[in-house]
Amino acid sequence: MPFGWMLLNLKVPFFFLKKKSIYMPHVQSFFFLIKKKDYPQINQTLNMSQTTGRQLANTYSLFVNRALTDRLHIDQPHKRVFHLSRSSFPGQQATGGAVWSGDISASNDVLRRQIAASLNFQLSGLPYWSEDIGGFFRPADQYTNPWYHRLLIRWFQFGAFTPIFRVHGSESHTEYWNYGPTVLKDVLLIDNLRYRLLPYLYSLAYFTAVDGYTIQRHLVLDYPDVPQVWNIADEFMFGPFILVRPVWDDINTTTVYLPRANGETWWDFWTGIEYVGDQYLYNISVPLDQISLFVKSGGILIFGPFVQWTTQLPWYVLEIRIYRGMDGYFVLYEDNGLDRLSIENNKYSTIVFQWLDDSKTLSISQRVGSFPGMITVVRQFNIVLVASNHGVGVNDTTLPDKVVFYTGSAVQVNF
Repeated sequence: MPFGWMLLNLKVPFFFLKKKSIYMPHVQSFFFLIKKKDYPQINQTLNMSQTTGRQLANTYSLFVNRALTDRLHIDQPHKRVFHLSRSSFPGQQATGGAVWSGDISASNDVLRRQIAASLNFQLSGLPYWSEDIGGFFRPADQYTNPWYHRLLIRWFQFGAFTPIFRVHGSESHTEYWNYGPTVLKDVLLIDNLRYRLLPYLYSLAYFTAVDGYTIQRHLVLDYPDVPQVWNIADEFMFGPFILVRPVWDDINTTTVYLPRANGETWWDFWTGIEYVGDQYLYNISVPLDQISLFVKSGGILIFGPFVQWTTQLPWYVLEIRIYRGMDGYFVLYEDNGLDRLSIENNKYSTIVFQWLDDSKTLSISQRVGSFPGMITVVRQFNIVLVASNHGVGVNDTTLPDKVVFYTGSAVQVNF
């Protein structure tokens, strides 16, 4: 029987049934595979609370997610809830629910369409989308097939710039060492980049929670008055500063459009070369271990340490990269990573970084707020003014332009 409909009146019994059968005190995340088509006849005719499945249509995932969330908030009021479903509906973002795009096959065209699908989905206001990186259905010779290895690397690169970063495949050993040293080396580079950007990404999640922001953004959200971006389906913003153009075909070149609305320029993330906006870059080289990334002038990117999981190392040392050409502003958000009501109960802190381009000044605000486990020792902020071959790529910048030892008080850095 499709429990999506039963939840309308049986939310509490359903929760305790699941708690007894699959749920343990330390489980906070759920992976929902149920879908309406599993029970097509009952879905259409079952009548619960004078409402049939035919009338409810696609709202079933909203009720499933809401049922678990409501009861978990009672059962574990301080823990954060997360569930991943292959279906979604407006309002589901309030439940801690994310969506993945379903059981997809592995091909270049599917990768292309996944990029467009991710942007279309998030244009609806639902901010947490994911996919089966590499495809759910994979070729039988996936571990030795050179074509598939290229696809897997390119897909991993795209996935690193989606809100939920996850790999999955049917009857597959998806650990990347199974695909040989080249695949392992290339995906590790992008994996390290994703995890080094955790301070930036976690702050974007804060903006999403309080401002209705979306992390992965169709260009039209940031450039609504630039007609050239309206129909671009394979290029997007990751937060306010990073423009991403994944390579989805078998060649190592691509074309990128760099928009301009306020005179901004764009910095190549890998080389530090600056480009003017409102132009196409045709047939630019994109080595297999890279993805096309451009950072907007005025951008402030905050890099953490190299880690293999989110809480492996505290953020004692941060690299702050400044992309000159315009004024910039970014808020670093931090909390203990555990408390569900961190924001509501003001158990978090923020630090504002503001770049004034004319005066070449970076202002770092006083830290506002506090939370249990907050870093209270002196922190090191390595400030880098990005230039050609300086402050580029994934690794730490060996010679930062300024080093700030931050105690929580306001600091002004002059260049």
